[in-house]
Amino acid sequence: MRQKRGKLKVRCPLLGIHRTHHGAGETKVYNFLVTAKDDAWSLPAYEYERDRFGEYTSPALKERFKSLTAQVIEELKSYPALFAYEGIQKDVRIGYLRRIKERARSILIEYDFEPNIPAIPFAKIAPLEGRLDIEKLGNEPNPLGTEG
Repeated sequence: MRQKRGKLKVRCPLLGIHRTHHGAGETKVYNFLVTAKDDAWSLPAYEYERDRFGEYTSPALKERFKSLTAQVIEELKSYPALFAYEGIQKDVRIGYLRRIKERARSILIEYDFEPNIPAIPFAKIAPLEGRLDIEKLGNEPNPLGTEG
């Protein structure tokens, strides 16, 4: 799926692991999930194609989490997650992965949103793309479809 500016220019969905950049070199890891499917985050679970796992993730983090062992799954579940939709129109949610199940060609995730954190308008996330490590990789657009 290729769309014009303001929309994701790669096929969705994707499941990535990113680092946030804070002062004094501090970094923190979070899960970043993007989908093009309308209302996907209103469902209790979502299934990603296996080859989408780790896309737009730094090579070091991708290598660290590529094998979904029980230990890796527990670590991924311990990180907060940012749930976004392709493009810039829909709100972003914050939550945690509750369950990760690897299938032959896909990964099924179950998740919960933080009940005390309301949906965040995309316009408030866009200025943080650099700090959230959401940026262009080579000639590819960033996963949110903005210029980053």
